[in-house]
Amino acid sequence: MDDFFETVDRKGSDSAKYKRAAAKSDHPDPIALSVADSDYETAPVIKQALRERVGHGAFGYAGAGERFFQAIREWNARRYGLELEKSWILPAPKVLTSIAALVQALSEPGERIAIQTPVYHVFEPLIQSTGRKVAHNPLRIGDTRYEMDLKGLEAQLASGVRIVLLCSPHNPVGRVWSEQELSQLITLCRTYGATLLSDEIHADIIHPDRRFVSAGAFFGEYSKIVLINAPSKTFNIAGLQAAYVVAPDRHIRRRLKEAFQAMHIGAPNVLALRALEAAYEEGDGWVDAQNVHIQRQYERLQAAFADFLPASKIAPLEGTYLAWVDVSSSGMDGAAFTEGLYPYGVVLSPGVQFGGRSQAYVRIALSCSLSRLDEALRRMGDFCRAQMKE
Repeated sequence: MDDFFETVDRKGSDSAKYKRAAAKSDHPDPIALSVADSDYETAPVIKQALRERVGHGAFGYAGAGERFFQAIREWNARRYGLELEKSWILPAPKVLTSIAALVQALSEPGERIAIQTPVYHVFEPLIQSTGRKVAHNPLRIGDTRYEMDLKGLEAQLASGVRIVLLCSPHNPVGRVWSEQELSQLITLCRTYGATLLSDEIHADIIHPDRRFVSAGAFFGEYSKIVLINAPSKTFNIAGLQAAYVVAPDRHIRRRLKEAFQAMHIGAPNVLALRALEAAYEEGDGWVDAQNVHIQRQYERLQAAFADFLPASKIAPLEGTYLAWVDVSSSGMDGAAFTEGLYPYGVVLSPGVQFGGRSQAYVRIALSCSLSRLDEALRRMGDFCRAQMKE
């Protein structure tokens, strides 16, 4: 299945990632390993479904039908053992739009929302844009593996924090939270009456030897858990914008519906609906193959860094396609390392943008072909060796 994951030329395709890469690097062939989307095609079943839907020719107003809800329910049951009621599921265009609406629906201006840094860099400005404040609950790190600081979180909950925004699996550190960790987190939320918002957009992208446990596995123990998910990362269809929220608590659903209505947020568009349905009905094999591909990419990255920057530290990749690398042994922080690569035509994400104690890090997206990653790693090696000569 390697031919599923061959890099396509994204120039001229309105790719946000490559527009940004071109603005940073003058290289004639930039390789962007920055924005978290993929440089290969989506699953064939999705391409075929979209061809058929476009062939219909009519693209009027659309709404999510029974097939949409059934596809979500069956995917989550098959992959994660979740038994979701149809009434719990709210269609949405984007995960971030849903999180913003939830924050506004479930809190008041000036209240604090907890996030676990380093974390997806949009979380903090999103919270601030709603007039809420950010409560930082930094992750703890051993040698390379991160863990939750639950004692620190409990202190924040005790001081009045009533919403915890969880990234699961965690972007950028690559953790897949264990059942025990999630149980301890949810016990704290239940003790203090806090709502847990679990962004699970990377849930399908899991190391073949790991198991993803959704926060939804604890719905029976605590109802104030909300899942926000989408097939966009998994299947490289972020540009289509199809997402959904799962909320078993009817009061939370009511308030979220009201927030959606106030902001005129509707269902995903007609093509996005069909893409989600095809992905969740027929995409299992492609996802499993992609997870094997990402693991191979990670192993290539480990081998390359061991060669050209042997003292670097790479976080274990349990989930997501995002490698988290401490490059401080190069004599540079992550921002300088990233900037130094621009003339070599490689664009990464500097760790500092993810908050917390992440200045030494870079984030590297592995969602490209084997050959494309090899070329990017070759260029990084050239850069590191050039620095050693200076």
